[in-house]
Amino acid sequence: MHPDDLAQVLPEVDAVVVTLPGTDATFHLVGTEFFAALRPGATIVNVGRGTVIDEAALLEALESDAVGFAALDVTEVEPLPADSPLWEHPRVLLSPHTAATTRGESRRIAELFAANATRLLDGEELVNVVDTVEFY
Repeated sequence: MHPDDLAQVLPEVDAVVVTLPGTDATFHLVGTEFFAALRPGATIVNVGRGTVIDEAALLEALESDAVGFAALDVTEVEPLPADSPLWEHPRVLLSPHTAATTRGESRRIAELFAANATRLLDGEELVNVVDTVEFY
C-alpha cells in the first residue's frame, strides 16, 4: 500500500504499528492528516524511528481522543527532553528504545560483521547493505 492510500484504511483499524525508517519521505508521515483519518480511540505504537510521528500532532490527537493510547519506543528527540508532555501523559507508554534488543543480538551483529569482512576480502557481494540515501 502506498502512503497516499492510508486515509482509506485508517478509519477501519484499531491500532497502527509504525516500523518505518527515518527518511525524508517518512518525516512526520504520521501527523495531523493521519490522525484525522484514524478511527477515534485507536492505538499508535512506534518501534521504527521517532521522526515518523509528528509529536505535536500526536499530543493534539491524544487530547481530542482521536488517539486512545500511544506506546513509543522511539521519539523525535532522544533522549526525550525532561520537559516533554509525553512523560506525564496518562495514555502514553514510553520505553527506552529497546524494542529490537534480544539476548543474541550482539552475537548476530558480530557474526554478520565477520561474514561481510570475509566477503569484502574475497571480493564477494556484501549482505544487508544499508542504502546510504534512505538509510535502511
